[in-house]
Amino acid sequence: MQGQIKIEKIAIITLLSIFLVYALFESYKILRGPVITIRSPKPYEEINLPFVAIEGETKNISLITLNDRQIFIDEDGVFREKLLLPEGYTIIELEAFDRFKKKVVKSLSIYRPYSTSTPLLEKTLDMIQATSTSTSTSTSTKKIIN
Repeated sequence: MQGQIKIEKIAIITLLSIFLVYALFESYKILRGPVITIRSPKPYEEINLPFVAIEGETKNISLITLNDRQIFIDEDGVFREKLLLPEGYTIIELEAFDRFKKKVVKSLSIYRPYSTSTPLLEKTLDMIQATSTSTSTSTSTKKIIN
């Protein structure tokens, strides 16, 4: 009789232990909070184009923002956003919240080199040169005719 009571106690303790371990395993996601993983670009990467695609994955989030602007993820938690980069260093900030308002922030610094010429500047200089050339041509033509 006492042997059977010991077996019942051991069985109950074992089942409760299994239940507790399972509950902790399942609640780990909730306890851990939101997670952001940035795939590209890499930190301090040099980007030579004016546009950059920010790509990464998230877990356990209900809201994510990129530089204080909400972005969206697919059903697998993957995000991809394009940004227009100014020249020089840029700090990109991703902020995510879970349903319990836990927050995680990831910052990413990237660099776009300064260009010595821009298309707008080149067009402006071409227009100035064309205008000054046509003005000097018409002035010299008038002198020859007179």
